[in-house]
Amino acid sequence: MLKVGLELFVATGPDGVRAVIAEGLPTAIGGAVKVGNWLFGTSSQTMLCADFATGRIQWEERALGAGALIYADGRLYLHAENGQVALVEPTPEGYRERGHFEIPRGDYPAWSPPAIAGGRLYLREQDNLYCWDLRAK
Repeated sequence: MLKVGLELFVATGPDGVRAVIAEGLPTAIGGAVKVGNWLFGTSSQTMLCADFATGRIQWEERALGAGALIYADGRLYLHAENGQVALVEPTPEGYRERGHFEIPRGDYPAWSPPAIAGGRLYLREQDNLYCWDLRAK
């Protein structure tokens, strides 16, 4: 088990890459997304933003709860385990939701990460695959 304040060094070059592991960082399904110097992800109940270099939580918002994120074209797409989907601005200034909708739910939590390819957002909810065209019309 990792302890708060430990530093993890990953040898990707002569100097490695420094990463800080700190209490409160995103640990829910779907991992986290690094945008610039910021790390975005979800906990079991909130979405949060942390400083990648220090691990300090910049903001934390109840939002949609646990979910998986993907980043494309300057936007974060959050697919929550409750079937809700949000378009979120990736900013360290606070949670800024720019759109929200819900896909039909199955009998279990939605743990499939979103995917984006060819300008389309793909979301799987158990036996169903949904697709939205994200390209400007």
